[in-house]
Amino acid sequence: MPICVKRRSSSAYVNAIDDAEEGETEPWYTTILKFKEAGEYPPSLDTRWKHAFRMLSTKFIKTNDGKLYKKTTQGVLLRCIDKPTAKKAMEEVHDSECGPYINAHMLVRKIIRIGYYWTTMETN
Repeated sequence: MPICVKRRSSSAYVNAIDDAEEGETEPWYTTILKFKEAGEYPPSLDTRWKHAFRMLSTKFIKTNDGKLYKKTTQGVLLRCIDKPTAKKAMEEVHDSECGPYINAHMLVRKIIRIGYYWTTMETN
């Protein structure tokens, strides 16, 4: 019996969230934060994408001071940060003791240990 494999032209919404483009002032998590605050979906989402976005937003927690945190499977809260803050965090961890000798995977793990998160951690 043959297996039918379909290639999709667009990725899931969770994969479409990216760092801010040049000239944009809003961080990547703005749409999730707006949904948590007022229940507003991003424009141009159909019902299937709205369901996926709602499921994605359950992994995030908004605090009273307006900050967004991602909850890990172990229950640890990781603060969502924007691109400039992420670069600063990577530089600080990489410049620390034994920093130049660690690989990218361990660098990401160290950043998670200090409590930060952004969607493109592995690729950055």
